[in-house]
Amino acid sequence: MPDRGQRKIAGGEAPLTDAASWTMTGARWLQLTFEASREAVLGGLPCDVTRTVPCYARLLVIDADESPAGPLRMAVLLAGGRYEMQPRNIVVGGVVDGSLEAVTGAFGRGFAPGEVSLVRDGARVEATVGESLARVTLPALRAVDSTMLRWDSWIAVAAVNGDARLVDYTIEPTIAQAFLAKGATLETGAASDATWRAFRCLNMISACYAEGTFVFGAREAREPVIE
Repeated sequence: MPDRGQRKIAGGEAPLTDAASWTMTGARWLQLTFEASREAVLGGLPCDVTRTVPCYARLLVIDADESPAGPLRMAVLLAGGRYEMQPRNIVVGGVVDGSLEAVTGAFGRGFAPGEVSLVRDGARVEATVGESLARVTLPALRAVDSTMLRWDSWIAVAAVNGDARLVDYTIEPTIAQAFLAKGATLETGAASDATWRAFRCLNMISACYAEGTFVFGAREAREPVIE
């Protein structure tokens, strides 16, 4: 039998107040995919979701000139898993440099306010999350066709009509420039938050960077979370 997630859903989830699609224009973003410990990943997955082999996580850092919340920068930590046999990225937590209320209304709780930076200098990209949560370096971008980049759907946990529900989000970017990166690094060992420390990178799988329009499709609330 596959390992099911061990994340406890204790109620009190943030209500989903914005179910419309989210379009983020003038956007720049990076996505890291990396192996993480089995304990960290299972701790981030609801029991409806099973882990993959090897266990992996993702980090998305995005800087958008415009969004439903205005100019917005955010970093989202996600645990990789399978839901109904399909690959999904489950929101574990994040940092919002912008309207926390708007992001919580769209994606549920788990987000905290803080500084997020994403800077590209030629073929080099650097990002920081919070004062010490994460530091990312992509030292050498290589231009690729946008079809080479993969965007799995997300799942977040939020309250819908008073019940804790899994909420499915499709990712539908329109990419003007796409890049892969070799030699990417992710540092979380000194993170002040235990969750970010737990999701330290054991092995980098892939790293990419893109510019264009980032779209979260309309949300789909699934069955109540299995207890």
